[in-house]
Amino acid sequence: MTSLEKLKTTFDEPDLEKLDAEISAAGDMLAGCELKDSEVIEIVNFLLGRIEHYQDDTIVENILNVCLQIMTAHQVFAGFDLDVILPCLTRLNAECSSYMLTFWGFSGNQKYRRHIESFLSVDGLKGEAEEALRELDYIMGKEIGEVQL
Repeated sequence: MTSLEKLKTTFDEPDLEKLDAEISAAGDMLAGCELKDSEVIEIVNFLLGRIEHYQDDTIVENILNVCLQIMTAHQVFAGFDLDVILPCLTRLNAECSSYMLTFWGFSGNQKYRRHIESFLSVDGLKGEAEEALRELDYIMGKEIGEVQL
């Protein structure tokens, strides 16, 4: 059974408290095991796709935390389908929105600039939005510099 297959079974748990604990345990396992970059992308994309199925802020925040945990552990920060979150944006709390700002900044994809900029006027998220824009610009500058070499 692959890591993704194991992860998928986690979401069969109907009890949200148990699910929350299982998501955390799965995140710890996935952060600690060896994964190819393509597997990290596939796993994170699966997790991001699960968010639309949950209204519970604790579950959504835990999913986003596990995504960041896996990205950080495996040093893979781009290549994810972040569009899957866009329909859910209006219902995300500040903590979840902060994760999304981080992901958009790491993505290096200019199409997320307008979403990041929309948070510049949100109390408590202005700093995170500014940081995401700096990260986005930094990554874009690196990519342009690499192309010129």
